[in-house]
Amino acid sequence: MAILSILLKVCAYVKVKQHAKKKIDRSFLLIGLVFGFLFGFSKCVNIIGSNGLVSGVNGLFQILVGFYIAALAAVTTFDGSSRGYDMDKPLLFYPATLLGDDGNEENINRRYLLSLLFGYLACASLFVYFLGLFCQIFSPIIHEFPIAYVGIMRFLFCIVYCLIVFHILGSKLLGLYFLGYRMNVNNKCSDVPASPKE
Repeated sequence: MAILSILLKVCAYVKVKQHAKKKIDRSFLLIGLVFGFLFGFSKCVNIIGSNGLVSGVNGLFQILVGFYIAALAAVTTFDGSSRGYDMDKPLLFYPATLLGDDGNEENINRRYLLSLLFGYLACASLFVYFLGLFCQIFSPIIHEFPIAYVGIMRFLFCIVYCLIVFHILGSKLLGLYFLGYRMNVNNKCSDVPASPKE
């Protein structure tokens, strides 16, 4: 139970409410669902085999995990006061909220939001990596099942796998926006692009 509690804390980013995050989540989950259906129904797509989808994603994600951990360290130590960007204040115009231990939604500051984001990305990427590794190792055993069961398992795996992978990709873009641009401009600008109040 203690391990589960720790994992839930690390992945608390999925429970954060913020208008830009919600749009990105919905868009990339929809894209993931579409690709999941395409890969699941197509017999031509190499999913688990050598040089297949899982192999390619695992090769990318095992590199990105280190980047996410480095980004997490950068966020926790970043002092944006010289640039007029206070990491310990909530987002402008559209604050991010998270359900507190008392059951009430609380505004969270930029540092906490980005720490949750990169912590989630590191944890989710590791999960996807080991999920793919597990499937590759047990692929010969899975293919001994009746063909109907293999088809169902392939379809369900593609849906779940693509949903998680595309959610990670969408969240990563939001993180790159903050690291690459937003943390280098002053507090008078909106924290998220295309804000109607900007």
